[in-house]
Amino acid sequence: MIGVVSISLVEMRSYLAVVIAIERVLATVFPIKFWKYRKGSANIAIVGFVLTTGCSVPIVMFYICELRLSSIIGCNNNICAYPPAYLTYRFLSTIIFSSFNAFFSGILCLKLFCLILKRTDVSTDLRRANLISLTDELSSLVFEILPSLISSALGVTNVGPALGVSRQLARAVEATVMAKLMG
Repeated sequence: MIGVVSISLVEMRSYLAVVIAIERVLATVFPIKFWKYRKGSANIAIVGFVLTTGCSVPIVMFYICELRLSSIIGCNNNICAYPPAYLTYRFLSTIIFSSFNAFFSGILCLKLFCLILKRTDVSTDLRRANLISLTDELSSLVFEILPSLISSALGVTNVGPALGVSRQLARAVEATVMAKLMG
């Protein structure tokens, strides 16, 4: 059950990252319209969406994919206990949120590069925002999308620990870049 809670939290964090990426793009591309929209809207819709993505994991896992928590001989992790339908759902979910995150981070990078090219004197904050966005996009692409696609192409099903390590590497890279930028 700890694994189910952990997977739900990872799912919520991932979709929250997508929502943040979308908001950053909207704030950069349409600053006045976004400011008016954001000023009048509550965060409850975002919180509701993120909580829904986390709550959907056990529903999909237990009710739609019919996971049964029984011990399987020779199974040393949760992946071999998951039904194939859930593994497909998890793969598609990872590809969706990682692709959206990379796409919107890429748009933000392009917009920030255009702003940098237009101005002769670029503020430090704009450079930092661009580096953070670029780091987010590259870490999503390299540490989440590519490992999922490679494992799927190779037909490897027991990739949970490897993807977990890959995601932790992405977080470490992002944290390193943030520490350098803030320091």
